[in-house]
Amino acid sequence: MPGIRPLSAEEIALIASELRDGLLDAYFKSFYELGGGSFLMTFSRERKERAVFVSLGRSVHLTEFREEKKEPTRFTAGVRKALDACRLTGIERHGTDRILVMEFGGRRNVSVVLEMFGKGNMVLVDDKGLVELAYRSVSFSDRSVRKGMLYSFPAQRGRAGAGAGGAPEHPEPVLYVKDGKPLGFGIGPVQEYEREDGTSKRRFGSLSGLLDSLYLEERSSGRDEGKARQAEELGKSLEKLRAQMKENEADARECREAANAIFGRMHELNQLLAQARKLKPKEAGELGSESGIRVKKVDAKKKSITVEL
Repeated sequence: MPGIRPLSAEEIALIASELRDGLLDAYFKSFYELGGGSFLMTFSRERKERAVFVSLGRSVHLTEFREEKKEPTRFTAGVRKALDACRLTGIERHGTDRILVMEFGGRRNVSVVLEMFGKGNMVLVDDKGLVELAYRSVSFSDRSVRKGMLYSFPAQRGRAGAGAGGAPEHPEPVLYVKDGKPLGFGIGPVQEYEREDGTSKRRFGSLSGLLDSLYLEERSSGRDEGKARQAEELGKSLEKLRAQMKENEADARECREAANAIFGRMHELNQLLAQARKLKPKEAGELGSESGIRVKKVDAKKKSITVEL
């Protein structure tokens, strides 16, 4: 979701609440890597499938999107194996940070930590607190995230910043639109957009619904742009093909004209060849004088002559 700002800590707290309502006690079903640090996690609860879209450093929300079948990456295979037959037992924001923690139980206890700051990261932590799998293996001044190492959360930055509170009791997710394009969003009125001329508002029953609407619209727009680019590239290829065909036609026409000229004077050319065989090299200049055919070159060794018709 490159066109949308990252979620605030307060918005992540609201997402955690929405995910608890929709997914708590659901069984993990599958996991897909969409590319660019984006993933889809599917769950099953009461015979209904639900899905969570994750864009590291940007967004996490319930989604109606379903991924096409793709060859799993090594990371995808690792997540599927780790969470197989596990049940989602808890979803919380960690402290006041932009970190979402999904706790799994059942077959085994494992945590999925979604670090939503910076470029973001997805880390699977076992029941001993060790990193079992990490999308990005990274090192910072105060901690490292690598397989087999003890996982530690980033140090709290002293005081909680703006928007670091818990989920609001009565959120009012609203999307601001201008000239048919998303301008921004909030979980309540945003004065910056309220004051801007020419904006309209779209209200949603949940923050997940708002974010998913943006994601699906962006994906659809991306597909349309992709088709437009393909059509443009195809058009350029066709133009090149037409130009090549015209060039080939001109070459073919020139060859036909040359062939007609040769065949039209074939009798004279045969006579010239017969005459050339009888002459000595010094007498080559006399060739073609009677027929009007200009002899440009005589090669006695190769027994060939070059003429101009």
